[in-house]
Parts: sequence; C-alpha cells; structure tokens
Amino acid sequence: MTPEPPDRARASESRLDVLREEARRTGRVAGAGGPIVGGPIPRTPDVGYYGQPVVKPPVWTWEVGLYLFAGGTAGMAGVIALAAFLTGRPFARR
Repeated sequence: MTPEPPDRARASESRLDVLREEARRTGRVAGAGGPIVGGPIPRTPDVGYYGQPVVKPPVWTWEVGLYLFAGGTAGMAGVIALAAFLTGRPFARR
C-alpha cells in the first residue's frame, strides 16, 4: 500500500478533526460516511461476492411458518403443564 501524499494526509486529518469536534459538540455526525475500500462488508447490502445475493430468498411457503408456530405452541403447552404440576395448581393442568 502506498502512503498518501503529505498534503492529502493533512487534509484527511483536518477533516477527521472537524468530524470529531462535531461529534463532541452535538453527539452525532451528519452524513452517510464514505466507502471503505477493500472492507469486508459490501456497501450494497443485497449484493455479496461475485454479484450473488448474500442471503438467498426462502423457498418455502406460508405453511412452513404455520407448522413452526403450531409446534412451538404445542411445546410450550407441555412446559406450562409441567409448571402447573410442579407448583400444585390443578386448575392449570387441564
């Protein structure tokens, strides 16, 4: 990596000083920031390596969500029944 020219490095440092002072004064810095060249996180969230999406869209339909919800409800019913049994509250065990 080649070092920046001295005048550009000074301009960069003075810009950082301005941003630090603004953050100190107001508690935030306006603006979206700049891109990080070679950073690990792509700037566009929908595009990953080689132009492919980072997360693939789901292939299942709404029935799978309903199945997971019903299974979670059934599992929790067993936990509630166990708690009622352990605390001795028969009205909650039905």
